[in-house]
Amino acid sequence: MTDSPQAFGRHYLHMAHIDAFGALYQRNIGPFSEGLNVVYGANEAGKTTATSFIGGVLFGWPDARSDRNSYKPAGAQRSGNLTFAPREGIQGEHDIVCARDKNADGIKPDPHPSVLADIDEASYRTVFSLNSEELLSLGRGGDITSHLLTAGAGTAVSPTQALNDINARLNNCFSRAAQYTNSVPNVEAELARTAEALEAVAEEAQTFKKEAREYAELKPQVAEAENRLAVLNDEVSRLTAASSTIERLQQEAAQLTEEEDELRVRELGQTKAAGQSEAFVAMAHVDEARLRAAKEELEELAVRDARLNDESEQAQDDYRQAKAHFAFVADSGAHLRLQAAQQRKRTVLSVLGFALPAIFAIAALFLFVLSRDSASTAPFVGAVIFAVAALVSAGLCSYLLSQTGTQVSAEEFALEEATRDLDAAEQKMAVVEEKLEAHHAQLADMLASLGLESADGNIRYARALIEGVRDERMAQQHAEQQRASLELERANLEAKKSRNAQELADAFEQLGLSPLTKLAAIQDELAAKTSERDALQTSYAQKSDRCGALKVELDRAEHLADFDKLKIEHAQLQTRLEETKSDYAQLLLVRRLLERAITAWEDKSQPEVYRQAGELLSTMTGGNWCEVRMDENDKLVVVDAFGQVREPQFLSLGTCQQLYLALRVALLMTAENVGRSIPILADDILVNFDAQRRVGAAQALEALSRVRQVIVFTCHEEVVQLMQESCDNLNIVEL
Repeated sequence: MTDSPQAFGRHYLHMAHIDAFGALYQRNIGPFSEGLNVVYGANEAGKTTATSFIGGVLFGWPDARSDRNSYKPAGAQRSGNLTFAPREGIQGEHDIVCARDKNADGIKPDPHPSVLADIDEASYRTVFSLNSEELLSLGRGGDITSHLLTAGAGTAVSPTQALNDINARLNNCFSRAAQYTNSVPNVEAELARTAEALEAVAEEAQTFKKEAREYAELKPQVAEAENRLAVLNDEVSRLTAASSTIERLQQEAAQLTEEEDELRVRELGQTKAAGQSEAFVAMAHVDEARLRAAKEELEELAVRDARLNDESEQAQDDYRQAKAHFAFVADSGAHLRLQAAQQRKRTVLSVLGFALPAIFAIAALFLFVLSRDSASTAPFVGAVIFAVAALVSAGLCSYLLSQTGTQVSAEEFALEEATRDLDAAEQKMAVVEEKLEAHHAQLADMLASLGLESADGNIRYARALIEGVRDERMAQQHAEQQRASLELERANLEAKKSRNAQELADAFEQLGLSPLTKLAAIQDELAAKTSERDALQTSYAQKSDRCGALKVELDRAEHLADFDKLKIEHAQLQTRLEETKSDYAQLLLVRRLLERAITAWEDKSQPEVYRQAGELLSTMTGGNWCEVRMDENDKLVVVDAFGQVREPQFLSLGTCQQLYLALRVALLMTAENVGRSIPILADDILVNFDAQRRVGAAQALEALSRVRQVIVFTCHEEVVQLMQESCDNLNIVEL
C-alpha cells in the first residue's frame, strides 16, 4: 500500500483473540492486513460472533438483559483482546493490546487507548459495523453525518461539544443563582446597593455636590444613550439582514420565473403519450430525409430573410433621405425668390451692358469729332478714355451676365439631381420589396408543402415545429415518462415558488411592512437609522468623556473613609460587570464563529460526501443510478440515468442497500479524521446484490480499503473470488 499514514491512522487491527464469547473459546482470528481482508467461513462458523466480539471489546459487551443475543457463554465470563499493530513505515510505535472482561471494568488499558481517541460508540455502530439489515436504513444517519464531519475538523475538542459548553456558559452569565456571583443580574444588584450607599455618603460632600449631581445626571443619559445605541445597532443589523434577505429572495424569485418560463417552453414542446400534436398529424406525409432537407432550406431562407429585411430597411432609409433632400432643394419659396433675384440681376446687367457702352461710345465719338476741329489734344485724349471705358463696361457687364446665368443653371441642376436620386431610391425600394414578396411567397409555398400553414410564414416557429415533430417521432416511446418527469419538476418548481413567496412575505412581516414595499425604501430606512446611530455615537462619546472626567474629579476629592471603601467596592463591581459583559460578548462572538465554522464545514464536506456517494452508486448499479443529493425539503433522493428522482423507500431492496452502502463508504472516505485506526466490518452485506452489482460493490470496498482497513465476512465462495479479482493485495482469513 502506498497511502500515507495520515489517511489510515497509525495502527490497524492485526489480531483478535477470543477467550470466551458466544460459542467460541480460545480462538485467534487473523492475522489481518492493513487494507482489504476477507474472513471466509461456512454458516455458524462464527462470522457474526467475531464482528460482535470486536465491537464488544472496543465499546462494551451487548446487554445481557436485552432481547438480542448477548453472546454470553455458558459457565464463563465474556473476555478477549484485540491487537493493533503499527502501520508499515510508522516509526517509534508499538503494538496496542485492548482487552475487556467485565463491562463494569471497562476497556484495558485505562484510559482508553489512542485507537479510540477519535471515535465514539454511536459512530462505530452506525457506520463502521455493517450487515445486510443495517444497510436498510441510515438510522440516525443525519446526526451521525454531522457528528463525523465536525469531529473530522482536526481540533482537539469537537466543535459541537465546544458549542454546547459555550451555550452553557452564556446561560450562566445571566443566571440569578447565588453560586454565579459574577453573573450580570447578581453584579447589577450589588451595584445598585453600593450606588445607593454612595449616594447617601456623597450628600455629605458639599464641596463636590455640583459635580456629583452632574455626574448623576449624565450617568443615566449615558446609560440611555448606550441602550438607544444598542437598539439602533439591533435595528441596523435587522434592517441589514432583512435587506440582504429580501434582495436574495427577489433575485431567487426572478430566477424561478425564468426557470418557469423555460419549463413552460419545454412543456409546450412535450408530446402527450396519449395522442399526437397537430403539427405531427399535418406533417405525417413528410419523411425524415425531407424534414432534414426542409430544416436546412429553412436555415438558408432565414439567412436570406434577414438579408432582404436589411436591404429593405436600407432602401427605405435611402428613400427617406432622398425625399428629404428633394424637399429641401425644391422648396418653392426659396427657389422662386432665387429665380426672381437672378432675373432682376440679369435685367439690370442687360440694361447696363447696353446703356453704359452706348453712352461712353457717344461721348468718345463727340470728343473725337471735336478734336478734329480743335488745336488741343485734350478732346482726343478724352475720346480715347471714353472709348476704352465703353469697351471695359461692355466686357464687364457681359461677364457678370454670364456668371448670373451659371448660378441659375447650378440651382436647377441641383434640383434635377435631387429628382433623379429620389426616383432611383424609389425604384430600388420597389425592387427590394418585390424580392421580399417573392421570398415570402417562396417561403409560404415551401411551408404549405410541409403542411406548416400554421407557422404563418414565421421561420423560427416553422423550425420549432419541425424540431418538435422530429423530437416527437424520436421520443414517442419515452413521452409518458418524460411527461411524468416534467410534472414532478413543475410540482417542485411550484413548491419552490410557494416557499420563496412565503419567505419573502415573512421577511416583510418581520419588518412590519407591506409586501409591496420597494427594496429601495428599506435601504433608505437603513441609511437613516445608520445616520442616526452615528450621530448618537458622537453624543454618547462626548457624554461618556464628561462622565469620566467628573468621576476622576470625585475620586480626587477628600471624603469619608466609608465613601472611599464604597467607591472601591463600586468600582470593583463595575469592573466585574464590564468583564462579565465583555466575556458574554466574546462568548457570543465565539458561538457565532463556531456555528458558522460548523455550517461551513458541513456545507463544504457534505456535498463531497454526496458526490462520492453518487459516483459509487453509479459504479455499483452500472450507471442506472448516477446521483445522490438532498432535495429542497432536506430529504435524501437518488437520480437515475434518465433524470428521474426517487426517495429511498421507493427503491428495490438491493438498490436501497447499495445506496446506503455508497453513502457509508463516501462518508468514511470524507471524514478521514474519525476512527482512523478502527476497521470497517462488513458481515455478508452483498447477499441481496445481483452478480453485476456485486462487482460494483466490491470495487467500492476496494476503493475504501485504500484509505481504511476493511474486513469483509462471508460464507460465499463466489464473494471471495470476486474480492480477489477486485483487489490484488487481498488478505484471506478462514474460520
